[in-house]
Amino acid sequence: MADRNQDGGEPGQPETEPDLMKELETSASEAARAFVSFKTLIHYLLGMVTESETHVITLKSTDLGELAGLTMESEAQIFRATIYCDEVKAVVLASSEKMRMFAANMWLSITGLKPQVGRKRLEFNKLFTDITFDPNTAHRYVRCTEKKVEDVNQDQNPEASSERFTKWHQVLSRETVEDCYFEVKWAGKVDIALSYKNIERTGGQSAFGINDKSWSLCLSKSYPVFRHHTEQVWGLFPPSATVAVHLDKAEGTLTFYNVEKETLTAILQFPIPFTEPLYVGVRLWSNFKSTCELVKLPKKEE
Repeated sequence: MADRNQDGGEPGQPETEPDLMKELETSASEAARAFVSFKTLIHYLLGMVTESETHVITLKSTDLGELAGLTMESEAQIFRATIYCDEVKAVVLASSEKMRMFAANMWLSITGLKPQVGRKRLEFNKLFTDITFDPNTAHRYVRCTEKKVEDVNQDQNPEASSERFTKWHQVLSRETVEDCYFEVKWAGKVDIALSYKNIERTGGQSAFGINDKSWSLCLSKSYPVFRHHTEQVWGLFPPSATVAVHLDKAEGTLTFYNVEKETLTAILQFPIPFTEPLYVGVRLWSNFKSTCELVKLPKKEE
């Protein structure tokens, strides 16, 4: 009978370390979970991205197909999947800017929005609209002046008013707008909206953008989100600290711009077939130290 070592293994076999095995099992489990998540991304890429003349992104479909079909039945497959994931992630990250531009061009072709990059604020000088906030509509946790609103944690507007928002930290403007252009400086998380006067003031459906009486753009550190009733569309560029809004009644469009010094870059544009007078609205999201300030009106050219 062959001799055995102290741990009961065959002669010449290395000793098994319980801690090492546990670490390997943990690593394999983490790799498997990462693979499952990344496989979803792979399927998305395979469905959305193809090799084209612009060379937006080049991926080996045979490798991706093989990767997507792995079942993780062995450690070798786990290791192989991890290697593939790293390779594919490197390709995707390296091509992220090209992917973004590809998506931008696709979105522009679908919506019909013409690229509006490098427009000047001066072009909108005559449309620049003087807007003020109506404190009678401001939620009681909104500190409101004519040109600025801030989210706070104490009553600012204790007097009862049928016009006041009671659910969400929102406010409307005093003035109605038609053909207009205005700018806001924002911080935290803020919705910039256009709304009918008769929007609900209480209940969950009174939030700007989630009903058929308002159109809103949510601004945060992430990409902006446009909402109207059941529609929801993500913008292609992160918002700048100052955002411009242009309502074109003749064209029936609402356009949002990033403002960088004197240059404007369109974030999103949507049709807005309004049938009633529109008011400017702002929602300040709680717990983000949210503020919104209307940019002062410059002197109009004669």
